[in-house]
Amino acid sequence: MDIGRTVLLNYEPKMRLDAGTWGTMGVGMGQAIAGALVNPNPGCVFVAGDSAFGFSGMEFEVVCRYQLPVVVVIINNNGIGALNPDDFMGLSGTDDRLNYPAKSLTPACRYEGYATAMGATGVFVDNADDLERAFKAAVSTKPFKPTIINCMISTTASRGKPAAPPFAKVGKL
Repeated sequence: MDIGRTVLLNYEPKMRLDAGTWGTMGVGMGQAIAGALVNPNPGCVFVAGDSAFGFSGMEFEVVCRYQLPVVVVIINNNGIGALNPDDFMGLSGTDDRLNYPAKSLTPACRYEGYATAMGATGVFVDNADDLERAFKAAVSTKPFKPTIINCMISTTASRGKPAAPPFAKVGKL
């Protein structure tokens, strides 16, 4: 959410919703549903991390039931503070996996499968070229069709430098 304010630019008023000042996770799916109802053509793109999607992702069933024009892009790093997938899969048995950080998610979680289970489109990507192709395909139909793009990124990826300091005043950048 915080980096989204600097890289997902607004060109018109009321074209982006985010979690607000406190960065509340889990509000995005409800916002996407509302956005799709208010602006049904072309629809709504919802970008979330895998942890945030986990809070309200089941609401994607509502998107599918009503055929709402929502494209969901999940930036998946296996949760907050996760081990890399090879280390996780190398843990043998339940006892070892109980030591895995509680706020981490399994690297085997394939969110795009949830979309296909609901009769929607689900795509797994793990590189920029595939993400670009999947995203272009998802938004090429107007209005959009219910889609989940599960974009696996590195579990050790860190945040880049923001494009502007928080609360920067125009002219003081």
